[in-house]
Amino acid sequence: MSFLNLFNKNNDSAVQNSQHSRYEHLPLVNPKEDRNTPKGYVERKFITEEKVYQQCTNVFYESSIPIVNECKFAIRYLGTLVLQNPNGQKVRSVTEIIYYPIPDSLKQNYLNLISQLNNLIMKYELPLKYLFSLDKIIFSPPSNGAYKIPLSYIQYNQEKNELYFIFANEVKTNGPYKYSTPVYESTESGSITYTQDGNIKKAEISKLINGKTAKIRFKNYKAGFDLYDIRYNGNVVYKRESK
Repeated sequence: MSFLNLFNKNNDSAVQNSQHSRYEHLPLVNPKEDRNTPKGYVERKFITEEKVYQQCTNVFYESSIPIVNECKFAIRYLGTLVLQNPNGQKVRSVTEIIYYPIPDSLKQNYLNLISQLNNLIMKYELPLKYLFSLDKIIFSPPSNGAYKIPLSYIQYNQEKNELYFIFANEVKTNGPYKYSTPVYESTESGSITYTQDGNIKKAEISKLINGKTAKIRFKNYKAGFDLYDIRYNGNVVYKRESK
């Protein structure tokens, strides 16, 4: 099912960047057909790409999902790759993402949701280095300018009926840079998963600490939402005991 069957494009003529794709007439790449070829894939020539952002009606407005229930609109990102088959036919590969930028008025609420993860880490008196740096979270798009999708936002997965509350920082890497263009990366990132009924399901934080990766995971148990485990450089630092 296409996202547009659930999220209808806003018809307000004042909405910007709500154009249709120029390549909708091209046939879609069929991954199943590709897998049935002798190589398991089809080598295609890249022609061009297109990024379209459409403002859509938010079907979860005034629902029980935090933050999302206060957003009147969602954004539909449509990324199209135009490719050429070996026989010369042009085809397209499409990526669709429904997401919610975090309005300024709701950013503190968003930070409060992430703060509950830090509270669980502190509850067990674990090292503070595993806390997520709330003051480093970036709500704007990546500095490289490749996409308009922010580093911290909410994404809806229609197939799983889940919403991912994504958050990340951004730091400039050490040079030298190719073509003198600075390179940025996220050293802290994470997500909180909610069902479309508004129930928190799980969460995860990933941090780069002294060049090594820490993974902090949380799960929703019968007894409530809690810290599941912490792994640093692959080693278990903490794991919740069965109750």
